[in-house]
Amino acid sequence: MIMKDTPTLDQAITAIADLEQQVQAAQDAIATEHRKANLTMRVVLVLLACMVLANLQFVYMLTAEFRTVVKDMVAMYEHFGRVADRMDVMTTYIQAMEQDMRLMPVMREQMTLMSADVANMSGNMANMTRDMGNMQQQVGTMDNGMGSMSQRFHNLNSNVGSMGRNVGDMADTVP
Repeated sequence: MIMKDTPTLDQAITAIADLEQQVQAAQDAIATEHRKANLTMRVVLVLLACMVLANLQFVYMLTAEFRTVVKDMVAMYEHFGRVADRMDVMTTYIQAMEQDMRLMPVMREQMTLMSADVANMSGNMANMTRDMGNMQQQVGTMDNGMGSMSQRFHNLNSNVGSMGRNVGDMADTVP
């Protein structure tokens, strides 16, 4: 009976040794896959960080362009205000000239028409001044929106950083 147990014991030891080799090979494969997964996650996080930085740069450039547009629109608004003031002065002069030209009927009719045109132009300039004020207000609203958008990108960058840390923590816990 002892002879029969010996080959069975040797077979069991051989089977255990084979199982141990298979387990060691599986552990080596898992470790290799774990390193690959960690490397892949790090590369993805670096790419995400680059994309966030590029987006922040684009937002900064867009904000700078909007500030330039706002500055130019304010200058144009001021210029139209000066033009409107000059048109008012011209209207006053034309009205004074009309008083002086009453003796000449043809010239008087022409001056009346000119005065009406200048009055229309003055009204149009007043409308343009009001419209420019509205445009300036809307551009101010856009500037506030850009500031809000910049803050949201800042929060996004912070969240991506937190996500990177969380992914790193999760990667460290993978067996």
